[in-house]
Amino acid sequence: MHQCAHPDETDQGHHNTCAPTAEAESILTRNPSKAAEMVVTTALTGQWTAPDGKVITIDKGSLQPGVEESVYPSKDGGQRTFATQLLNLTMVNDALQRLVPPQYYVQRRADDETPGDTGERRLDEAGKVISAHKYDAASHSWVLKPDNSPSVDDQQLDQIDKRVNGRDLNNLDARGGETGADTVHNAREFAERLHQLQQQGGFPLRITVDANHTPIIDYQSVQAGSGYSDHAVSIDAYDEKNHRVYLSNQWGKQNDKWVDVEDLFNNAHGDKVHEK
Repeated sequence: MHQCAHPDETDQGHHNTCAPTAEAESILTRNPSKAAEMVVTTALTGQWTAPDGKVITIDKGSLQPGVEESVYPSKDGGQRTFATQLLNLTMVNDALQRLVPPQYYVQRRADDETPGDTGERRLDEAGKVISAHKYDAASHSWVLKPDNSPSVDDQQLDQIDKRVNGRDLNNLDARGGETGADTVHNAREFAERLHQLQQQGGFPLRITVDANHTPIIDYQSVQAGSGYSDHAVSIDAYDEKNHRVYLSNQWGKQNDKWVDVEDLFNNAHGDKVHEK
């Protein structure tokens, strides 16, 4: 209920779910009763019936709260709640189980012996863990490891938004490479689109940014090397008078802030800015 009242406090914690968590914020904002139903139904039955009738199943092991999800309220800003864990599981599986053949997204306890492991896994139709080549800094080589990412794209998340929220709005894209995205080509177009979205009540809306540069991360952190690249955040509001937008960052409330429209466009477009 707290997240229904404060959807901008919906965070990904130590998981690779920035985009699904941003979409969860959208559902919590626009359709809180549906978000509550998704959480409760999944927790009680291990499955959820999407608005189009598709039954999404969640494996029993994924319905256990993780270490950070077992603590409420969170002692450390940015940690994931059990409710968000369930929303992430439901939305990602809603996308993956529609593939042919279907895939399944599960949440396990993280392997403490594997740096960066989040416990997330994708399984194929036979229940086998799907692996991917990942760069290993210790050996300076690419190695085959379990893929600990949801592997859902923006188009799949937009389809979930249409099914749940009933709106025909796509995520914003400043790079011009995303299929089906709402593409803007320059800062002027970006500002015009933000004005339209404000008039339409279109916020919050996802946008993919470069989390290794300002205005997403501060300059001192960039110098130290943050290690992040693509990241999804939510645009929650547009202040046309002061030419700025309010970003809800899934890294925690301490990272939510107003940013200049042109700075955000340059970051999302790939024109990296370290400091103003």
